[in-house]
Amino acid sequence: MGPGAGHEVLSELAALGVHFYPPAMIIRSAQELGLTPDQVTKIRQEMLGMRGHAVDSLARLERAQVEITRLLSADKPDERAVGAQIDEAAKAEAELHKLHLGAVLRVRALLTPEQRQKLEERKARHEGSKPGAGAAGPSASDEADDDDDDT
Repeated sequence: MGPGAGHEVLSELAALGVHFYPPAMIIRSAQELGLTPDQVTKIRQEMLGMRGHAVDSLARLERAQVEITRLLSADKPDERAVGAQIDEAAKAEAELHKLHLGAVLRVRALLTPEQRQKLEERKARHEGSKPGAGAAGPSASDEADDDDDDT
């Protein structure tokens, strides 16, 4: 997905204490987590599959945004047509969120409980090393900033 896509939802989940980890970060940590070659292959396949579908949704979103701009630049914009394009953009954005979260859940399901625990420990070490990390705990923005995109 595009830069920042999915961070809003994941940040909200993080604020509730539900953490997901970026598949790319999981791949980079494969040795530390003890991933099998089969797990690495499946995670990579999941990432590629999600990106392939995301390209279509991103294209629909961009087309809708371009059309909204075109409609709004008219002397007398057609409010119904603008509304229809806003709906199209919202559908494409929702599809992107679904694609991202679906991939995240499928990647998470590939991990053993021990590997997920190692990710939690890694997260705690990472948060403890951030400047300003204290008793208040991580904020939703800290969660969104972790490595690539939360998974």
